[in-house]
Amino acid sequence: MKARTAIILVFSIAALSACSRKPDAVDEAAAIFAAHSASKITAEEVRSVLLSEGRDGLAELDKYSLIDGSAQKRLAMNQVSSGRAVGIGILTVQNGGYIQISRVIERSPAWQAGLMEGDIILELNGKSVVGLTMPQARELLAARGGNEVVIMVERRQGTRAWRFEFTLRKMLYKVPLISSSIGPGGVGYLRIANFTFTAAADTRAEMEKLAAAGIRSLVIDLRYNNGGLLSEAAGVLRLFVGGGKILFSARSDKPGYNTDYKAGASAPYGNLRCAVLVNRQTSSGAEIMAESLRENAGALLVGGQTAGETGIQKMFPLSDGRALRLTVAYLTPPSGAALEGKGVTPDVALASGEQDEERINRFLSAYPGRIPDGDPAYAQAAAILMKR
Repeated sequence: MKARTAIILVFSIAALSACSRKPDAVDEAAAIFAAHSASKITAEEVRSVLLSEGRDGLAELDKYSLIDGSAQKRLAMNQVSSGRAVGIGILTVQNGGYIQISRVIERSPAWQAGLMEGDIILELNGKSVVGLTMPQARELLAARGGNEVVIMVERRQGTRAWRFEFTLRKMLYKVPLISSSIGPGGVGYLRIANFTFTAAADTRAEMEKLAAAGIRSLVIDLRYNNGGLLSEAAGVLRLFVGGGKILFSARSDKPGYNTDYKAGASAPYGNLRCAVLVNRQTSSGAEIMAESLRENAGALLVGGQTAGETGIQKMFPLSDGRALRLTVAYLTPPSGAALEGKGVTPDVALASGEQDEERINRFLSAYPGRIPDGDPAYAQAAAILMKR
């Protein structure tokens, strides 16, 4: 009987200890939420939700909010892609049962070794690639697949073919997230996949190439761009918008998070006629950029409704080792329109099926800077620009 009493006593003490810690964590999260949330939410509201529904209930107050216990995840959420990766530096597409190199990235290990666009990969680490899925093949080529990879390729020219084997050490290289080309009629094409740490400088470099080639107008492709660094998005916009205009703003119920991003006195490409391609996966800073170009520079928006995800999230560490993520502000275009949950409506709306979108997304990933074959959005935008 005494043993049973001891067990019950130990359990009761543990339970009381756990309960005594819970209000502290709840109070801490509630106080942070109330002090930093973009919306008018009181600590009492947050406390009530946490005690009645747990951390999952926070979505009722802020759909982006969560309490996360993983330090790795918290770090990932606070990081924006640097535009760099570890691997050998090739982009690939499926070609029958084999894998074909669609692009060799400059100054990467593959580029230094002499691999070429169009080479067909036959073997990886001495094993045939036939039967491998693209994700499996890419894992072998990326950092997760070890420090080195042995790759056998076939290079074809007409009816002749040669085979080469390379042993490549994986290294850090820059991913081409900003790229360009020129289409018929002198219409430039600028693809911006994400606003990474060098997006503004990389965009300027691509625009200098296009300007030197004598483009008359420009199509900016922001499809599948989920945003990134706001400072870089503003830097890109300053290439096209001048006059000290407001490019976009961050708006919050808390004054400390209200910010206006402004243009410079002049813009090097401010007189260029532009169209912007958008779709349902254009979100955050990308959809704000599209609307800013329309309001400030008269750009034509072509494609589909954007995502309507304009919240700015921030991570706050909690004393128990977890972290609270919540929305501290919302992005707005120069007009001040609230786009959260609504998105940007294009001037020329094009309906596209999931298969078409998937095909175009694969093409854009495999062939950066190239204009997708049979792309109705680009064709429509270019045709309108050539008529203006």
